[in-house]
Amino acid sequence: MKLAAFILSICALFLVSSPALAQKRVALVIGNSAYQYSPSLGNPANDARLIAKVLQESGFEVNLQTDLGFKKMKRALRNFTRKIKAMGKETIGLVYFAGHGTQVNGRNFLLPVDANIENEGDVSIETIDAQGLLSGLNHAGNQLNIIILDACRNNPFKRGSRASVRGFSRMDAPTGSLIAYSTQPGNVALDGEGVNSPYALALSKAMREPGIMIESVFKKARQVVRNKTASKQIPWEESSLFGDFYFRKAQPAPTVPRTGNSSGGSAMILADTAFWNSIKDSNLPSAYQSYLTTFPYGLFQPLAKMRMKTLQSQQQKLATLKKSNNTTYRTGHREPSSIHRKNCLENIYQGRSQNTCVSSYLPGQKGNQYGIASMLDQSNYTAWIEGKRDHGIGEWILTEFGQAERVTAIFIRNGYNKTKKLFFLNSRVRNAVLSFSNGNRKVITLKDVPGLQKITFSRPVNSRWVKFRIGSIYRGSKYRDTALNEFQVITEGMQE
Repeated sequence: MKLAAFILSICALFLVSSPALAQKRVALVIGNSAYQYSPSLGNPANDARLIAKVLQESGFEVNLQTDLGFKKMKRALRNFTRKIKAMGKETIGLVYFAGHGTQVNGRNFLLPVDANIENEGDVSIETIDAQGLLSGLNHAGNQLNIIILDACRNNPFKRGSRASVRGFSRMDAPTGSLIAYSTQPGNVALDGEGVNSPYALALSKAMREPGIMIESVFKKARQVVRNKTASKQIPWEESSLFGDFYFRKAQPAPTVPRTGNSSGGSAMILADTAFWNSIKDSNLPSAYQSYLTTFPYGLFQPLAKMRMKTLQSQQQKLATLKKSNNTTYRTGHREPSSIHRKNCLENIYQGRSQNTCVSSYLPGQKGNQYGIASMLDQSNYTAWIEGKRDHGIGEWILTEFGQAERVTAIFIRNGYNKTKKLFFLNSRVRNAVLSFSNGNRKVITLKDVPGLQKITFSRPVNSRWVKFRIGSIYRGSKYRDTALNEFQVITEGMQE
């Protein structure tokens, strides 16, 4: 009875809020390739056409523009912000720009095709200030804005110029907006060898997947681009979104029973989706079994079965590991005796199986999870946060391999990188001790900055496990918990 009441309440909630489902979507897509004074680019115009097509398929009214000069580009951006304001608060606005971009003194600029830049002093005169674009969208007063900057592809300055190549600097996303960069701050993105850039291809594919929230869309694109470019290019986002947004809604399964009237069928689909959203991040197989029992022909039936099977398999493996706790390795060095096997998760990285354990983690709060999986998903939006008091001094992470491996590097993203403000609220790792099964130890110092840090060794370390123990921290301004966005051990044969 409680479950039935829950479903009915969800149906009622969605039915009374149905106007939100009919939100207006409008996009301005610009691709500048034919630069007159800077090196021309092969792909931005193609990328713009690809993204425009995907947005049209997702219900956006799209204004596609290619190879715009200064006046036309300025006018297009101005008219777009005016249009959003006129369409009302429920409008979703999206701007996509592909082409040359640069920064000067921490401000970002987008280059029209007729920009004639001899030196950095010309930039503010010949280009479009990205901060001005953000301000215009913010003043439009609409519900949500998405800004995608697929720029900084190579040196935008005139041939022979002595100006340096610099990617975009970080910009704070205004309330209710998301800014996506094709690569991390200060880096240069790749134009690609094919018809489209690596970022445009990855993003267009992720945007076409139904039922995926916007944060997960960009996360999927980031993972693909990072692997495709061997970590030379890592897309980045800044977000201040409050609600959920989907480029494409989950597609109704053909097996969903018809109820005799369209409103009833819609209510069932909405209840199905709501139930799924309430359990989709759970680590309990019973949650997915509950969904399958309630919606045997549900929209997410295949995903629920697959997730439940994966979790059951992980539980079986963890049960086996518990029995073999504190086993002696052939190297003669025991596994750290403080391991609690309940805090472990097996993951596959570049085809290699690794088992990651932590000494503790903070319990989930307000829908956010801070366990091991949050450290292994290569996302800025999730992080492992230790669960002990006093900033986690002495807490640890352990990565085990099925056999002895040659460790070549470790990638670490210090702190909680979701936003610049959140980064400083939690404590971050200052010093840590790395230990290995062969008895080797190394003290490392991490920088107190967001972004990926790479720990290297003078030569590969032969080991069956790597342990990372927190020695000292940079104190958080608000919380007494230490966060780590990413911890990934690289062994010989993996791409860095």
